[in-house]
Amino acid sequence: MKNKFDEEYVGDGIYVYHDGYCINITTHNGLKTTNDITIEMDVFVRILEYVMSRLKEDNENILKIKQVLINKEYDDKNNTE
Repeated sequence: MKNKFDEEYVGDGIYVYHDGYCINITTHNGLKTTNDITIEMDVFVRILEYVMSRLKEDNENILKIKQVLINKEYDDKNNTE
């Protein structure tokens, strides 16, 4: 199980980690953590669905998201063999 020390910086002062149950998002202002958000996986899926529905006309970003998901599936399959 990962913890807060396994945070990954994703940009714009935002860090993300998965604790084994939920996606955890924190924001930092350079001095301290300013926000903590915990998102259950089913809620995270609904957020992805929302984003994809709003990007209907933005083919470039839809392709980027799909490529990230495809690469993750490929990595997961190769790590279990």
